[in-house]
Amino acid sequence: MIIPDYWDEHKEKRKLSSRKQATITRFGWSDLNQEDAKRHAKQRVEEAFQKKEDGQEVERQEKRVSYNGSEGVPIREEVIQFHGDAVVSRNIYGALCINTPDVLFADIDFEENYHDKIRFLLVYNSSSS
Repeated sequence: MIIPDYWDEHKEKRKLSSRKQATITRFGWSDLNQEDAKRHAKQRVEEAFQKKEDGQEVERQEKRVSYNGSEGVPIREEVIQFHGDAVVSRNIYGALCINTPDVLFADIDFEENYHDKIRFLLVYNSSSS
């Protein structure tokens, strides 16, 4: 699953054992159906309340996080097109993004004078032949 077909949100207010009250909101997702996404959202709220009762720090509402730092939550973006396993989505900045398990993009940085070395090698090799 790259981008789930179904999303739902569950919000619940409870009194804690410490007599304080808390409201927690979580998203749930599924590729099966809307009911499964709702069940998942409720399960995640339940898990968050359990962590809170155990004394752990818990975000009350999930922030919309881009790719980096989403901690296991799939990205929530508008789906534009499907191409087999690949999905084209629109991110929060309006840019089209391809989401696919079968591609690698790399940004490789070289020394500043690397291009001069390549040019020298090309010229040298072409003159010596």
